Amino acid sequence: MERSPVSLTHLVGVSLPAVPLFGLMMPTVVFMPALYTEQVGLELGLVGTVFMVAKLWDVLSDPLFGYAAETVRLPFGRRRPWIVLSVPVLLFAVYRIFVPAEDAGAAYLMFWLVVFYAGWTMIFLSLLAWASELSQDSHERSRVMGAVQMANVTGMIAIMALAALSDRVSGGDAVARAETLAWCVIVMLPLFVALMVRVVPEREARPGPRLDFSKTARAMWESAPLRHLILSDLLAGLMIGLGASLLLFYATHTLRLGSQGSLLLLVSFASNLAFIPAWIWISGRLGKSRTMAFAGAYAAIAHSLFLVVPSGDFFLAAAAMALVGLSGGALQFLPRSILSDIIDQAEAEGGGRHEAAYFALLTATYKSGMALAVGLGLSTLAFLGFDPRAADTGGSAESIRTVLFAYPAVFGLGIALMMHRFPLGRESDSVLREPGELVEG
Repeated sequence: MERSPVSLTHLVGVSLPAVPLFGLMMPTVVFMPALYTEQVGLELGLVGTVFMVAKLWDVLSDPLFGYAAETVRLPFGRRRPWIVLSVPVLLFAVYRIFVPAEDAGAAYLMFWLVVFYAGWTMIFLSLLAWASELSQDSHERSRVMGAVQMANVTGMIAIMALAALSDRVSGGDAVARAETLAWCVIVMLPLFVALMVRVVPEREARPGPRLDFSKTARAMWESAPLRHLILSDLLAGLMIGLGASLLLFYATHTLRLGSQGSLLLLVSFASNLAFIPAWIWISGRLGKSRTMAFAGAYAAIAHSLFLVVPSGDFFLAAAAMALVGLSGGALQFLPRSILSDIIDQAEAEGGGRHEAAYFALLTATYKSGMALAVGLGLSTLAFLGFDPRAADTGGSAESIRTVLFAYPAVFGLGIALMMHRFPLGRESDSVLREPGELVEG
């Protein structure tokens, strides 16, 4: 039976909130560690530990919220209420983190990061579950998740362009930059959520077994495709999180490019965005798992460019960043599309559909990688003698090159190995079930 494609209106609507969400997430990882070390005055190792512990709480909150989203019934839909409720929680935490109080310390940062990640979990898991339910066609899901990822990267580009503009106007004032970014997100997120809630339909839950935590957890553990996918996604989170958390230090202290570090991030995101349609096309012909394996192997090789970019050469650094960023989109939207096929398989085997619970697991593994990457990267640099507060970082700044190559090379090759042996192949492209009814909001 032929499936109609998801309309452009629905694609845009379900993707819009991802623009400020990921425009927000990247500065939190990239700029906040530097802000709290260089401006607030906290120790580098302490900041790394706080971010790692807060991220681990973020990982724990995923399965908790996934269970709540599939068992607690709220009025006005399955996904809408959670998204609407999350907005004020998230935005209040954003302001407190990006505009720290005068007496801000480690406890202050930890508390508001915990609130921030709780709000972010609520909205993003609901968004992914909603997006997954828009189509039952495997390739259409890649298109939907690719659109969400394009919105993610668009948000990153927009926020990093704003950061670069703020740096230019303020002369690189980190405090002014953080406040500008915070207010941008505070304005955009409520507006885009309101538009999504208005134009995107929700799919009614099909009759099936209610979520049983122990049975669902056992089914997840026994699923070989899911085990391969979550391990690959963990490695992707490690790779991307490590680069994000160290890139500003690399640009400033190793390449000595000053405020141009924000522009390097912008180049990477632009490359990521530009190649997402190509990855969607490739996955429709090679299959999703093979495409993801290729993207992992490519990323492992591309990170070697960090070893050879000469200090002070912005254009060569930008070219290297464009090549490194090329595979980032594939490593983020393909796991979500593959997971929807795994959920189809679970339903066909009598396990029911519990999108929020499954996406909670996948998101938890990715966040685990991001959390461990921040602590791993900063702790490794501290062990190697790097201190960003030193007047002259000297040779210790060169160690950032090795860290940015060695870890991602291992992670990328691990992704290639796991997805090359992925036990759910092109048969997942077939349609396993009839679509449910879409209900307009």
